[in-house]
Amino acid sequence: MTSGLDGPVTDAELAARLQREPQLFTAVYDRYVRDIYRYVAGRLDTQVADDIAAETFLVAFGQRDRFDPERGSLRPWLFGIATNLVARHRRKEARHYWPSTCRPAPPR
Repeated sequence: MTSGLDGPVTDAELAARLQREPQLFTAVYDRYVRDIYRYVAGRLDTQVADDIAAETFLVAFGQRDRFDPERGSLRPWLFGIATNLVARHRRKEARHYWPSTCRPAPPR
């Protein structure tokens, strides 16, 4: 599958090894990048989806020591991160565009 892995590995096994072998995060990326991208692209435009999908894995890598394999697999954890980033992006966009939509029309 990916370097450092001998055969198929479950999410729980992969997550347990990430603490000691952070280079195995490439297996997480390879396993879920398409799903995360499609999820984000379905909620935002495709240009932004590239950035948000990449940021999802950046955040996940930085927080890999917080992941608890006892609570579930990596997939819902990654989707949760992506959902938070999509929401943050939407709030940021709303703050950016809101003032221009609330201005009164100029007098004629």
